[in-house]
This record gives sequence, structure tokens and C-alpha cells, in this order.
Amino acid sequence: KEIILAIATDSYDLVANDVKKRLGFDFAFANNLLFHDSICTGEVVLHNSTKLMDETTNKIYSISKSTILKNLCKRHQINLDESIAVGDGLVDCGMLRISGLGVAVFTSDQVKRCANIATDDLLDILSYIDW
Repeated sequence: KEIILAIATDSYDLVANDVKKRLGFDFAFANNLLFHDSICTGEVVLHNSTKLMDETTNKIYSISKSTILKNLCKRHQINLDESIAVGDGLVDCGMLRISGLGVAVFTSDQVKRCANIATDDLLDILSYIDW
């Protein structure tokens, strides 16, 4: 089976794209930090520039990770129940809830309640992947 790896963060594309490259991920989704003549302007274009409400949690975030997960699955013809989402913050709850396996890592009890499993060891995820 093909595994598609993506990072979705409410941080900046500068960071997300670097992590994507270093870890060999396929996609990165983040807010766009603007530059002019190689100087950071401090302006940000939000990933969810038209829709700030996460449809799964009904909370407003600069990025809707559940929407990203749904779109990636649809684009690659993957059932949501075959997806794995890993997150550590409240912004991840929608994505953790709709994925086939939601993994909460290094996080609060509130986020752990959104996930199927919680761990402080990322290697635990490997035991859930059907190679």
C-alpha cells in the first residue's frame, strides 16, 4: 500500500515546508508568511482565508485540519477510516475524531479524549500501520 504523509500546522509555511522536506513528507499545509524582497513583512495569509470555522469542531482556527484530511483522502481515493491522524493540540481534535485512527501525542487530557489512542512514543504508531 502507498502511504501518503502530510503535515498540517497552524504555524507558518516556512516551517511546515522545511519539516516536509527534512522528513520526506508529500504535502505541507500552513499559513503563508509573506516576504517582500527577502524581508519578512509580518503579514500572514491564513490557510483558511475564506472559511475559518472547522466543520468538525465548530471552532475557529486559521487552518481546518479535518478539512485537509477529508480533501487528501478524497483526492487520493482513500477512505477516512483508513487514515491515521497524529496531533497534540486542540486544533487537531476535529482531524483526530474523523480519522480511522486518531493518535494524541505528548498532550493534554482534553486532546487525548479526541483520539483513539494516546502515546508519548511516536514509534507506537508503527504498530498500527498495515504494511
